[in-house]
Amino acid sequence: MTSYMSGSSQLAERLAYYGKGLLRQLLPYSVAASRRNALLRRAAHHPDLSEIDERVQYYNKRVDGFDASDAPMVCEVDRSRSRYFLDLDAFSRGFGPSRRLHYLFGDVTAVPNAPTIVKSRPIGPDNGNSILLKLDKLRHFRWTPDPVPFRDKKDSAVWRGTPLSPQRAQFVRTFYAHPTFDIGHSSRLVDDLPPKRSLTHSEQK
Repeated sequence: MTSYMSGSSQLAERLAYYGKGLLRQLLPYSVAASRRNALLRRAAHHPDLSEIDERVQYYNKRVDGFDASDAPMVCEVDRSRSRYFLDLDAFSRGFGPSRRLHYLFGDVTAVPNAPTIVKSRPIGPDNGNSILLKLDKLRHFRWTPDPVPFRDKKDSAVWRGTPLSPQRAQFVRTFYAHPTFDIGHSSRLVDDLPPKRSLTHSEQK
């Protein structure tokens, strides 16, 4: 829904996001620890703790302890993928620089061998080592009002993307010329099907 924002608004949002993240790096870990403790105190007075517990148990299915002595420390988290780093840092910084945790950045499609912080995990009962956290939120968690009510939207489906997997390529082949759907790829030719142009959110109404 972010395409409803003007270019200047999106730029301002990005600058605010990175500015806040970089400023956080200048503050001592003790400041983050104080904020963490304040959040825990607020949670303790929540009118319905079962609601919090339910969400936590969904994100983190592990109920037993585990050894993370071989994991990187909080202060050693990879900074090369800046948005993932800044989001993980926002959550982990309050535990101190020497606390250890496993993490995987990007679209994770397999369950790790050890309890690991991830953005995504396979659906199923045996995904307890995949511990969900809100990563890359600048891309995935930017919500702006949609001016088109759902009842007024087109009775159709729209997709654009890069067919990196055989499943995506087959998806494009199957629905590329569908009379109701608007399915296409943005790059990497699938057979002789040319790419389709990208669509703004307002064009997908």
